Amino acid sequence: MRFSFAGSRQQPIDRAPLTNQEVYNAATVAPHGPTVRWTYTVPTGRKALLQSAYVKLMRQVAAAPVGYAQAYIVYQTTGIIISASINTNVIGDGSQLAIGQSITMLAGEEIHAGSDDASTGGSFRYLISANLLEYDA
Repeated sequence: MRFSFAGSRQQPIDRAPLTNQEVYNAATVAPHGPTVRWTYTVPTGRKALLQSAYVKLMRQVAAAPVGYAQAYIVYQTTGIIISASINTNVIGDGSQLAIGQSITMLAGEEIHAGSDDASTGGSFRYLISANLLEYDA
């Protein structure tokens, strides 16, 4: 059965929906300072719903000495949505975190994924992803 209400708007999933998947997946990444891995900006006339986000990092090669490493997704350059980090030096050590539906973004707003590793030597595997539903505003 369908219901309709006078003056009601369609649900977001009925307003020209488009699914966007942003992914950074890399192995044997050497130590590095803060680095943007991908960026998503909501287009003009659209909104976007962050449906899920996932971050994972895992040490692949031991460092000498170890340093703090993290993978993250940030909203509008200042608000961390999700972050995973470690400060250990055992091969296979890692951290991961996943979240479900979290924010509705307006036209012109952006999120970006990043990583950094303050170790000297060694390497990490990173997976940073987001699933967004974009629709007419």
